[in-house]
Amino acid sequence: MSRQWRVLISKSHNIYLNLAWEDWLYRNFDFTKASLLLMWRNTPCVVIGRYQNPWKECNVSMMADAGILLARRHSGGGTVYHDMGNLNFSFMTERNLYNRKTNLHFIVKVLQDVYGIRAVVSPRDDIVVNEKLKVSGTAAKLGRKAAYHHCTLLCNVEKEHLRAVLKPNNKGIQTTASESVPSPTVNLAEIAPALTCEALMNSYKKAAYRDLNGSSDEDALEWTEEVLPTEEAYHGVTAEASKLETKDFVFGNTPKFKIARDFEEPTTKNEKENWI
Repeated sequence: MSRQWRVLISKSHNIYLNLAWEDWLYRNFDFTKASLLLMWRNTPCVVIGRYQNPWKECNVSMMADAGILLARRHSGGGTVYHDMGNLNFSFMTERNLYNRKTNLHFIVKVLQDVYGIRAVVSPRDDIVVNEKLKVSGTAAKLGRKAAYHHCTLLCNVEKEHLRAVLKPNNKGIQTTASESVPSPTVNLAEIAPALTCEALMNSYKKAAYRDLNGSSDEDALEWTEEVLPTEEAYHGVTAEASKLETKDFVFGNTPKFKIARDFEEPTTKNEKENWI
């Protein structure tokens, strides 16, 4: 990671606007000048991968009743639940500087050194504790010139909501769409009760300059910016957010699928008479 890093923290908690902002930076930012570490949180929502079937991944009707948003991102990977107890990271670089393992080990190092949490990177590029309890999932998008790797970090999410909405209620769906691999999860706050998302963001802000840029903590403020992804600052971001919110994008991009159902054959009048 030879390029200097900047940290951008989104003031928005809207999933569609944050995904649009991430995509805007991916398409428009000059990564030859700096790499970006984004940190952002969202109000309750479920985010599916680019190649996934929403009815196969989550309880769409329950989410609608509960006011939990559904979004489809541009990257692949599996389905995740977000709320304000979940911290999202996006590591954005030139394509040739993309290194998922390095990013994950950066996250793990802070958990180990600052909070004493024995987290490790799994062979599937998840972050786990106690060998199998997942605290972070990961996905990526690689282009010709730029790339980004984004991941979650479960700080203190509503696990009852997570389990409920990620339990699909549609049977018989036949598809070649990518499917999530269910894993047991744990909140970091269950391991370190004093830990909060706000504290985590501050820790990673400092670590970014110390570990990624080799700077002292005092230099951090110069390279950190809290931003609201407005149309004035990021021309076109509003239109992209509106597109991501449409049913045509969320549901219309679902890979082809079939639904198999078992039906009882109707009984004819003559058959009923023969039973008497």
